[in-house]
Amino acid sequence: MIEQPHQSQVDLRESLYNDRAIGPAPKIALPREAVTRLHGLVMDLDANVLKDNQWFPPAATAEEFFEAIQPVLNRHPILRNAEIRFTGRWLHAIVLFKETVELRTAADQNRWNGIHRVLKASIPSDPAAPSLIAMTRPVGSVNTKTGIAVKTIKPGMPIDAVLLQDWVAEVKKKPFETVALILFGERRVSPCPYCRSDGSYLDLGELVGFCYGPCRRVRIRRLSEPFMADAPAKGGAVTGEIEKAASPTQNEKEVQMSLGSPNAKDADSL
Repeated sequence: MIEQPHQSQVDLRESLYNDRAIGPAPKIALPREAVTRLHGLVMDLDANVLKDNQWFPPAATAEEFFEAIQPVLNRHPILRNAEIRFTGRWLHAIVLFKETVELRTAADQNRWNGIHRVLKASIPSDPAAPSLIAMTRPVGSVNTKTGIAVKTIKPGMPIDAVLLQDWVAEVKKKPFETVALILFGERRVSPCPYCRSDGSYLDLGELVGFCYGPCRRVRIRRLSEPFMADAPAKGGAVTGEIEKAASPTQNEKEVQMSLGSPNAKDADSL
């Protein structure tokens, strides 16, 4: 006889904000404006949003999926430290902070919402997942959609939040190069992942990719195109955030001019 999970362990969620509440999603979910303390960030890694590709390939099971995408995660300065949690269906990458990030103002909330969006856009993650208020499932709970228990596949290591801020600042300076190098693992990719033409190759520029083939210039918004099953709709939704991060607002431009440097602002401007 199969033992049924206790009802208290079924379909729970775990928040990474405020008091890190655990419970049914409707009871612990908060609007972004109510988040005042941030303990970490969650990213959805779902094989079903991907198409077949050699760098971040889908797989039949979560374990096979993790094994296939682990080289990309290991190249990522932030996500190499993430806990990888099997949610009963696919994976969550959970980045925990050594010290809680205090969000004292709406500007703080907006800034960290932007940081989370850039982090999500740096790999082919689920574009429908929320930012800042995303929740995971606690280890040992049961996913009612599959009837499978949640478990940790790879333990994580907490990071200093400033490490994430500094990395986002690097993305703003060299968006295409920084993210594409994580995804493809090399500065020259042959054949070009976008046109796949015989004899073509892609060189990574700081702001765009340079295809020596039919594509010619590959802009930031196309970064996820070789990975997402519904490109360009999903690919654009994902890497559009990188494009936004690399485009300064009017206030940022004024600050940059006053500091005398086009790259003077850091991740705090998000």
